[in-house]
Amino acid sequence: MKKAILITVLALGSDISVAQNQDFRVLNDQLIVKQGQVLIVDVNKYILASDIGVYAFGSTYTPNKNGRTFIGVDSEKVKPGLYVVYLVNMKDGSWVGSQSSQVEVLSGSLPVVRINKKSASSQVDSKRRAKESQLISGAYARGSKSEDFTDGDFIYPLKDLFITGPFGFRAYSNATFLHRGVDLRATAGTSVLAVNSGKVVLAKTNFSLEGNMVILDHGSGVFSIYMHLSRILVKEGQTVNKGQIIALSGNTGSSTGPHLHLAFKVSGTIVDPFGSIEVINKY
Repeated sequence: MKKAILITVLALGSDISVAQNQDFRVLNDQLIVKQGQVLIVDVNKYILASDIGVYAFGSTYTPNKNGRTFIGVDSEKVKPGLYVVYLVNMKDGSWVGSQSSQVEVLSGSLPVVRINKKSASSQVDSKRRAKESQLISGAYARGSKSEDFTDGDFIYPLKDLFITGPFGFRAYSNATFLHRGVDLRATAGTSVLAVNSGKVVLAKTNFSLEGNMVILDHGSGVFSIYMHLSRILVKEGQTVNKGQIIALSGNTGSSTGPHLHLAFKVSGTIVDPFGSIEVINKY
């Protein structure tokens, strides 16, 4: 006999902490999240263990040591609709507890920017790119899921913000791709700030597409990525503070002019940096 699941819908405006009789709680208002943003789930400490995970959108996610779980909602793979979230044993995939929550994913309504030329990615040497991809994947693998390195709310990486390229799709003459971040106007040499405290898991130069790049691990499976830099001011393994100058903006890699490309990766999924900062800071 299959185990019965209790669908729990929590009242809007109630305390955001997990009640003693709840295994977990979805924090997003009205249990709604948009494509390209972040679903936040708190697992009650009484049930929290190393083998407990949160199941959502066909995958299992690891809570940090405090029980908070950040889940990036993929803009392409997770379609608008209703999804059930519940706890699982990550060793065997079995349900844990008797509670679940139904969340609604709304369309991200991502813009499509048409560009009358071929994408730069189609012109990159495949062997070089494979080596670069291994370096980037290795950096993410060094990140911590259990620790939380953040210091309060996330901030923005530049003092003056002007978006020149939104998070959304770019339709080139040969293909359409997701623009996996936001482009921010910045003259060469502008100070780039760490959006929150964390550890440097990558600080390398001369990537074919990203140029000079820094990746910060904020813990809990959350990373911020800074591309096209003219100068890197931190080293791999270094701990940085929120607001610290980590680099200077530039025009390196596949770039048509000086700017900063900011990206966010949450639990393995690239999400809208600004939309996700807004959601994470709310809770």
